[in-house]
Amino acid sequence: MIVNELPDPSVNTLVTKEMAGNTIILSRTCNAYHHPKHETPFLLIANQIGQGNYCMNGRQVKIGPKHFYVLNPGDELSIDFQSSLERETLLILFSERLFYEAAYHANSGVQSLLDDPKALKTTEAINFPLVPFKMLNEIAALSSTISSGEVNSADIEQKLINLTSFLFVNMTSVQRCLDEMSAMRQSTKEELFSRVQLAEEYIHDNITRLLTLDEIADQVCLNKFHMTRLFKEIHNITPYQYFQKVRIGKAYELLQNGHSVTDACLMVGFESLGSFSNLFKKIYGYAPSSMSDKLVI
Repeated sequence: MIVNELPDPSVNTLVTKEMAGNTIILSRTCNAYHHPKHETPFLLIANQIGQGNYCMNGRQVKIGPKHFYVLNPGDELSIDFQSSLERETLLILFSERLFYEAAYHANSGVQSLLDDPKALKTTEAINFPLVPFKMLNEIAALSSTISSGEVNSADIEQKLINLTSFLFVNMTSVQRCLDEMSAMRQSTKEELFSRVQLAEEYIHDNITRLLTLDEIADQVCLNKFHMTRLFKEIHNITPYQYFQKVRIGKAYELLQNGHSVTDACLMVGFESLGSFSNLFKKIYGYAPSSMSDKLVI
């Protein structure tokens, strides 16, 4: 089922009798909107245009185009769009059966799937961590298909299946990071992981200038020593090393698109061409000046 309007605020639930199975809500609006606290099913939330304010299990969360969240059955959610800004909000209400089928197939071996392809033996509860997940191309593809107005039920079903598969890959990866963190409580791990994600986002948004640890730490309300330790726990590199890696990665893209070495160097904030070339060679194994030889024409 596909709906083009946000849920009626006077109904204290996202799930109505009409919403059987999987439901996709894709709404573009410029109006303020408030939906009171209620319990959710398996629910994906994304804002691909603008930013939405949410309260999830008592935690205030802002969701923009770069991330999405997944809530579990029984989680509490309220929505509060105060300012009248343009937003495109995507809510996907998943049936529990789809999620448990996806979990079973994600965690089963090839032989088990061949022996009993319709089995549904997952007994462990599925519990997505309350953290920002990086935006997936599959979400953008689903939204684009619905926005085009050329909706085919078989195509939508296939895109939902693809999306759920990627969701479980991402959940497994993120939960592995959380398990390796030194904090004791799951909620604390989720909060710290979320702040490191925000630090990553800030770095990506500011690669053209030299950032300091103090500046990054201030943006995510952490002590710079604490942030550095958390960053290394999650990424196995320091924030500064991550910053340099992101800058060189962007420079690589610029060189691929035909920019000169000097232009790429300056466009990602390096002042010294020598330092840029040395770091590029350290990461990629060859000098940026040889990129033209690497490109396939």
